[in-house]
Amino acid sequence: MYLCGIGYGGSFHLWQHDSLANRWYPVKFLSGHFDTVEDVAYDMDDGGYVVTVSHDQTCRIFAPTYPTNPSPSYPCTSPSTSPSTSHTYHEVSRPQIHGYDLNCVVLSYGHGDADGHTHSHTKLHTYSILTGGEEKVIRVFEMPKIVYDGLHTLCHIPLHTHTPSIHQAYIPELGLSNKGRELATQQEVKDLLARGVSDIDWGVLPLESQLADFTLWVEVEKLYGHHNDVLCMGMSYDGVHMVSSSKARYGQDSTALLLLWRIKSSHAHTPSHTPSSDLTHTNTHIPSPVHTSYEVVQALPGNTSTVVCLQFSRHNQYLVTGSKDRKLCVYVYDAHTQVYELVLVVSSAHKRIIWDLW
Repeated sequence: MYLCGIGYGGSFHLWQHDSLANRWYPVKFLSGHFDTVEDVAYDMDDGGYVVTVSHDQTCRIFAPTYPTNPSPSYPCTSPSTSPSTSHTYHEVSRPQIHGYDLNCVVLSYGHGDADGHTHSHTKLHTYSILTGGEEKVIRVFEMPKIVYDGLHTLCHIPLHTHTPSIHQAYIPELGLSNKGRELATQQEVKDLLARGVSDIDWGVLPLESQLADFTLWVEVEKLYGHHNDVLCMGMSYDGVHMVSSSKARYGQDSTALLLLWRIKSSHAHTPSHTPSSDLTHTNTHIPSPVHTSYEVVQALPGNTSTVVCLQFSRHNQYLVTGSKDRKLCVYVYDAHTQVYELVLVVSSAHKRIIWDLW
């Protein structure tokens, strides 16, 4: 016997009745966005997981899963399915639960060093997600260790980076910024158990309550520069540059604001930290973290209306933007000045708004 309910935020909750114990147990069920999905980013470096943002004010990660102990009571799992040979995509992390609609997302996966140069044989970046929306601020999130372990164990994704220094994230009361912490205190563990939320086990698919409580990412930085809603972002393939656009409001702004950011990474030489007590997890050695900084290089000219799409060329030499004024702008990278120069403007490239570029 099953009992299904829908939460205030649109989430599904499913319980199964155990007649012998006369108890109801939570069971994994379908999860996903309950409003318009505005943007999708795919992990191009290791491959495997998809990041989405929505007007339901959440950022979610979907990935192929290989549970080592799939629940036989999960209605969406076929009994004949072998977890070692086949997989299905499920939500495995919810990096951001916000108070504003989210419009765009990019992954920071490049190989830039502290001077902005590129080295294909090494990666200094942590696994980072950048999101933007109607809040006008771009937020930067880094993967905590609890999600790092989950993607490796449940999803079989080889994460070629250092072990994250922060164990997990949480949302403080009356706050929008995800904070990091090492381990849950004994009282916090008791509070979660009282709410029916058990510690996460990456041998099975995470429940709705576990996604919301255990799989947040740590917010490490806020990027300011836009005065209106952030609508579109794009990351260069080498991870050294990021471009963001915001809404142009007629009567307030005469041109669309298109910002070019430079991303710099360097190892922070800090001693390893060992928690004094381990209540819920096995302690591991934590190597030196990576420090990543973002700075505005220039405001790109050319567009006179909201830029809704942009794309870097595969070798990062060119940048193309499309906007609501039906205009295409092409920029070329100048290695000497380390900025993108406007070289071509195609007015009225289409009869309608240019919504996408590839």
